[in-house]
Amino acid sequence: MGHVDSDEPLSIRAYAKHRGCSHVAVLKAIKRGRLVKSITPDKKVIPSIADREWIENTDLTRAPQRAPEIQVTAVIPPEPAPSAPPVSINDAALRQKHWQAQLAELKYRKAAGELVEVAQVRHHLEDVFRQCRTRLLGLPTRIKQGLPHLTVADHALVDAYIREVLEQLAAGEALP
Repeated sequence: MGHVDSDEPLSIRAYAKHRGCSHVAVLKAIKRGRLVKSITPDKKVIPSIADREWIENTDLTRAPQRAPEIQVTAVIPPEPAPSAPPVSINDAALRQKHWQAQLAELKYRKAAGELVEVAQVRHHLEDVFRQCRTRLLGLPTRIKQGLPHLTVADHALVDAYIREVLEQLAAGEALP
């Protein structure tokens, strides 16, 4: 706590600075009745009386626990992480040749048509599925043309079944 003339009243903020706390803490102490005799009619704080009231009216069981202060005597640098054992030039050359051979094999297999790019396959499958959906949705109209005796209700039923199956496929549900 700072040294002040103990008889001279202080503002709430000045007393908070003297106590080493926030002015909000002082206001709470006044509101809760912990500081009464030390408060003047013009809302000033008499430090000598307030310090006594603060100590007498503070319930230390409700005070926040502080971590014990420790004194650092020496800083020990962390141990460096163990590094990988050194690689010989021959080992490095063998690894490089291995990966070059792997890459050459992949290039050969792609050129031979054994490997394809995922993006190309995905794009092609999306086109195939889109065409299937379009043709399946066109079936009710083709059936109506081929079987003119079907009613509007029959036509709607076929259309509903096809849409139901397409929705199940789109949702990834297994068909019975």
